Amino acid sequence: MSTREKNRLSAVKGLQYSLKEFMAEWDTLKRNVDLFLRNPDSGEDSGMKVKMSSYRLSILSAEILAFSGRIKKP
Repeated sequence: MSTREKNRLSAVKGLQYSLKEFMAEWDTLKRNVDLFLRNPDSGEDSGMKVKMSSYRLSILSAEILAFSGRIKKP
């Protein structure tokens, strides 16, 4: 297997992992938003949890774009 093929395979695996993480974090964000909207004065800092999930999603989005760029390179 050539170096190019190894790099591409590595990028595919990274992309798959990042997509799984993205979906899990998306579900977490939805739960936190629901909690926040149901009872914003619950005593939990659900607003901060929403911000943290949003931040993680932005990082994962950047990773996904980077991996997809590596896969598409000739």
